[in-house]
Amino acid sequence: MTPPTARPSGRCWKPCSTAGPPPCSTCCAAAPPSPTAPPLHVLPVGHTWDHVPGVTLLGDAAHLMPPLGVGANLAMIEGAELAETLTQARAGEVDAAVRAFEERMQARAATFAEMTAAGLDRLVGPDPATAIALFDDLQPA
Repeated sequence: MTPPTARPSGRCWKPCSTAGPPPCSTCCAAAPPSPTAPPLHVLPVGHTWDHVPGVTLLGDAAHLMPPLGVGANLAMIEGAELAETLTQARAGEVDAAVRAFEERMQARAATFAEMTAAGLDRLVGPDPATAIALFDDLQPA
């Protein structure tokens, strides 16, 4: 009998042998998956656009950045700020109010885009010590 080895079974790794019943025999026939990094799509730091009357962008559509826990928070803040901007704007001033909102949003997003880009470089850079230092900076021992 073949000794059990760790092989993938669905989403879990479990010991199994080729003599076991399906799906164990099936999972043992397949090689373990190779780790691959999915692509990360981001907009350039400081990305802006020309204002278009009647249209604006929020969240990732406005400032797609590395997934380090900032984008969703910015989207929620922006949604609340845009709602407040629209409810406080007087008739005939909506476009100017949205333009001012976009300028504030773009400035804030640029700050966080720079921070997340630097954080991503530290996390996936060639020196693992920089990733550890990043966590030490965020949560000192």
